[in-house]
Order: sequence, then C-alpha cells, then structure tokens
Amino acid sequence: MTDELHRWLDGRTRDELQDIVLGLVASVPGTGERLRLSMLDETQDDAGLMAEVNAVLAPRLRFYDYRQANRYADEAQDLVQLLRDSAESADADFIRVIERALTLTVRTALRSDTSSGAQGMQVEDLLGAHATAVAAAAPSLTTKEKRRIGEWIYKFRYDGKQDYFDPDIVAYAEALGPDVVEAYRKRILATDLGDYGTYPLVRLAILDRDVDAIVEASGGKPTHAAVAMRLVQALDEAGLADAALEYAEFGLTLQWFHQTGPLASYVVERYLADGRPEAAMELRWSRLRAHPSYTTFDELRRAASSLGLWESERDDAEAVLRSGSPADYLRLLVEGRRTDEAWALANEEPDAASRAGVWEQLCAVRAETHPAETLPVYRDLVWSWLETAHRSNYQGAAELMKAMRAAARRAGDNDGYERFLDEVVEKNRRRPACMEIFARHGLLT
Repeated sequence: MTDELHRWLDGRTRDELQDIVLGLVASVPGTGERLRLSMLDETQDDAGLMAEVNAVLAPRLRFYDYRQANRYADEAQDLVQLLRDSAESADADFIRVIERALTLTVRTALRSDTSSGAQGMQVEDLLGAHATAVAAAAPSLTTKEKRRIGEWIYKFRYDGKQDYFDPDIVAYAEALGPDVVEAYRKRILATDLGDYGTYPLVRLAILDRDVDAIVEASGGKPTHAAVAMRLVQALDEAGLADAALEYAEFGLTLQWFHQTGPLASYVVERYLADGRPEAAMELRWSRLRAHPSYTTFDELRRAASSLGLWESERDDAEAVLRSGSPADYLRLLVEGRRTDEAWALANEEPDAASRAGVWEQLCAVRAETHPAETLPVYRDLVWSWLETAHRSNYQGAAELMKAMRAAARRAGDNDGYERFLDEVVEKNRRRPACMEIFARHGLLT
C-alpha cells in the first residue's frame, strides 16, 4: 500500500500535491497543526514557535474539568514534543520560548483537574527540555543571559504562583557556572522553605558532594525505608558511594516497607560490583526467609543465577517459599508449567489456590488428562462467580460452564453436568441479564 501510494504521489504535479495537502488540511482535523509544527521545526523559527506556544498553550477556561484537562494535554502534546526534540539545538531565543510554554502550561494546570497526570508530565517534560536547551546553548549564552536564567529558575518555583514543580539546579549547574549557582544558593538560603520544601537544599548539597549536608537536607538519619531510599539515591548521585552503601545497609534494619526492596537491590548490586558475592547471597536469603513471597524468591533466583549458583540453591529456596507463602509457590509452579505439582498442592491448600487465582488455569490443563477431577472445582468456581450480581460475573460463570461442559464430556458425565446446569439456571432465573448471557453462550436450550 505504501509503495503504491508513493508511486502515485510521484506522478503528481506540484499544484496537484498542493491541492491534496490543502484538501487534507480542510477535511482531517489536526492536519494543519501538524504541518505547521513541521514547518516551524524545519525553519527553526523561534518567533513562529513563540506565536504557536501562545496560541496553543494559553488557558481559555476558568477551570478545566477532567475531560477538558485531558483534551488540553492532548492538543498540546505535539507542540511539547517538538520543543523537547528541538532543545539540543537551542539558542537564547528558543530558551525563552520554552519558558513561555512552561508559564502557560503551569497556569493552565493550576486551574485544572490534573488527576490524570497528563499535564504534570508535560510540565516535567518542558522542564527537562529547558535544562537541555540551556546546556546546548551555554557556549553562546552571555553572562547576563545566564544570570537571567538563574533568576528564572528561582522565580519559577518561588514567586508565589505555584509550588508543585521544582527545576533541578543540578541539571543547570555546569551550563550556568558557579557564579550563577552561588547566586541561586543565596536566594534559596534567604527563602522560607518550610519543613517539606528542602528539595533545593538537597540538590545543592549533591553539587557540593557534602555527605553531612545531604543527610541534613534529607531530614537527618532516616527512620523509614522510603526516606532511606531517597537519601541513598542522593548520595549515590553525588558520587558518594561509600556513604550511600552505609545508609542503604542501615535502611535495611528499619521496619519492613515496600521501599525495603529497592534498598536491598541497591545493596546487592553494590556487593556484587565490589566482589562480595557471599554477602549478596546472604542478603537475598535473609530477605526470602524474613518475607517469603514471589518477589523475594525471584530476587534470590536472579542473584543466584548471575553467579551460577541457582541449581544448588533452588530446592531450599522453593521449600522456604512453599512453607511461607503457598499461594506464591503455586504461582511459581503454574509459571513453570509444573501442573501436576500445582494441582496436588492446590487440593492440599485450596485457600492458597484461591488467593493465587490459579484454579481456572489449573482446571483447563487438568481437564485434558483427568477431567473428572476438575468437575467439583468447576462447580465451586461457578457458584463463586455468581455470588455477585453483575454482567461481568455472569460472563465469567458462562465461560466456566462451557469449560465444565467440555470436561464433563471427556469424563463421560454429561448427566451430572446437565443436573448442575439446571440447578444454576433455577437459582438465577430471576436474573435476566444472567439468562441472556447464558443463552448467548449456548448454555440454554
């Protein structure tokens, strides 16, 4: 199709091609805007881009509800993407275009239902583009322009209009130079940041590669795994590897939390990089024993596999998982297509099988070789689906009834299936939606 279209277009005259394009602009929504953006991209017309930013991004409603906010973000996306893509070839005028885009997108976000996250992501994209543009244009930026940008970075966050988005001074530091960074630091230190506004202090401490300052700006010695993880990330970014490892190890001693997982992964990676495989394996084993789950099992499996140790560790690891979390062990067996083992354990631990959500998958496989064994399970599953009156539940029950019918035929128990079907229909006859769905699936005669 594409080659045929190319050949056809190659045979058109300039005027004919122009008519085709103008026809598409007139008849296909968004075509004109895309062509205009392509033109601005090719010509690198900063004045034209500024006009486009003002036309597309300026807010026009007093409040954007959820649907309107998403439409605004959708209509802005091509322009935001163009600004991102063009940032690496920026000049001083282009930087001002991005600043205007940020002003308008933030202004719109402040009067919007931003719960979808689309507008926030666009602001973050534009902030990234701004930092990239400053770095790309830095060789030709005057000292005055660098100072202006440093002041803009401060005012964007602290002029009292918004407190959601923080430019990252670390991303600008090399391009703007130490004098501008110090001017920014003075403005920050003279600002009341409150108890929870220490982000710029952390970023400045990272630039300084100052362990104590990073810890202090991060809230001091962490008392929570999530706080410890943020501190470790800051120290690691600053190139303070020893301190980062020390605080990661400390974070693992704090109360269990989901962020303990990333902390453990960081420590394991450091141990492996430092040639300490025994310590890495010991940590993975301690995590599995303390909190047996599919996640901690898989973390141990990946660490052991990377060291060529998994075959010798597998049986013990599976024993710990089976004992501590039968549901997760069932998921492991099903994932590995160890269906006979999974079926035996599911019957031994039916509640675990229900929590793991593997009964239907196990029955589908077991029905191929031992169909009669699946019929009682199918009955329980059907009743479970029908406990709640909802079309999706009726749909699930109907699919199971069809699977049960096939299993009953293989088992030579058609009469048993028909009796069960009659019972199900009788108890749900006053649910017309259920009867409609059953009929659509060919269950009713």
